[in-house]
Amino acid sequence: MELQAGSNNFSSDPTADFHTYDILWNQHQIVFFVDDTPIRVFKNNSHMGVNYLSQSMHIEASIWNSANWLGPVDWSQGPFTAFYQKFDIDGCLYQDLNPQQCYANTPTNFWNAEKYWQLDPDQQGKHEDVRKKYMSYDYCSKNNESYPECSLNS
Repeated sequence: MELQAGSNNFSSDPTADFHTYDILWNQHQIVFFVDDTPIRVFKNNSHMGVNYLSQSMHIEASIWNSANWLGPVDWSQGPFTAFYQKFDIDGCLYQDLNPQQCYANTPTNFWNAEKYWQLDPDQQGKHEDVRKKYMSYDYCSKNNESYPECSLNS
């Protein structure tokens, strides 16, 4: 999914202010958030033949090339600097445990609680609004027969 720059949470100038980026990943869904707005939801439909990410994750942060989103980058204007604040990770140390322990609903694995198995009504409304206002491309619109998740995920 590709989002267009615009008003509200999706500023045409991402350098104008800090933004919050979150990923919720559990055995039911993966949700990407920008400023508490879910912009992409991928549900676990592995029981229906859809591949679901199950490998360990690592974090990388960088200045991204916005050529496909905001236009070409004038690299001669560099050097560029990125600032990060309040960087925090909550996750399960998959390699140190029996993998099934990462799926347990415990106080340290809060993301596995039932309330995180799907979007709540407010989040669902925000997600639908983002898709209507800002989505400029979705690979499912051209390939829905090639990818089973296209008929299952919104």
